[in-house]
Amino acid sequence: MTSDTLVCVLLAALAYSMLNVGIALEKRGAAALPALEQTGLLRNIKNFLTNPIWLAGFLLTNLQIVPLAAALARGPLSLVSPMLGVGLVVLVLFAHFFLHERITTAMAVGVGLTITGVVLFGVAGGDAGPPASWAQARATTAHPLAWGVLLVLLAGSLGPGLLSRALGWALADVLFGLASSFAASLGLVATKLLMSAFAAGELGLAALGRDWPYAAVLLLLLLGGNGGSMVLQQVGFQKGRAVVLAPVYTVGFILLPAIAGALLFGELADEPPGTLVLRSAGLAGLLGGAALLSLASVTGPTGRAQSGTSK
Repeated sequence: MTSDTLVCVLLAALAYSMLNVGIALEKRGAAALPALEQTGLLRNIKNFLTNPIWLAGFLLTNLQIVPLAAALARGPLSLVSPMLGVGLVVLVLFAHFFLHERITTAMAVGVGLTITGVVLFGVAGGDAGPPASWAQARATTAHPLAWGVLLVLLAGSLGPGLLSRALGWALADVLFGLASSFAASLGLVATKLLMSAFAAGELGLAALGRDWPYAAVLLLLLLGGNGGSMVLQQVGFQKGRAVVLAPVYTVGFILLPAIAGALLFGELADEPPGTLVLRSAGLAGLLGGAALLSLASVTGPTGRAQSGTSK
């Protein structure tokens, strides 16, 4: 693994660690506050902003975009998205040592699988390759295949939820978990394309300003994908079971960006067979570990669904 690839992986792992720990802190801080429906708007805002635990989580979940954007500017989606599993491992360790939650057998197995997956990725080696330039990103998205990939991600963000509603919210946990992973993947792909303006010696904001209509579309996809993913998850939690939705979302969000990266940017196209086998085994370990850890994050240390997250 080259130094650039290692930096990309470390930045992605840092970003997803910040995100998961931030969410845990937000939940812990919010749980100590008065019920929203029993408190006025201004009082609710003051309660949240003066709660140091919630505020620390809020800052982490928002600041994680900085290392994530830097990782996407340096390396491929196929390396960035699997690091979600590392973030979940950090969340388990944080919950154990700082929130004093017990590590269950399922959590331990999930941590072991995730670490094994990361080790296999490292053994596989490979090079992230030079970052795509803004001109290359523009050329990529001008190809019909790119529009096809983006349309599939958009359709996957909307279709499953509409289907569940038409069926009387049947399979809401599975379908909304799937839709949320498609939406988050759309946001990640848009972020990757936008970050090309800051890579390979580009002028960054100058390049974005020069091609502002194209940049505006990507920014809309980024905000819509990430925001839509969060909304879809909340609807799925209300209409279905978090213990089903969370692993579906996690597996989808690891797989879909990797597939999109291979189709859009030709990632892993020139890798030798042995490297592909090792990376496939590593991806399998990461998927299994991330699924177990995401399941554990919504069931809690007792193995029962936590209140407020599942029906």
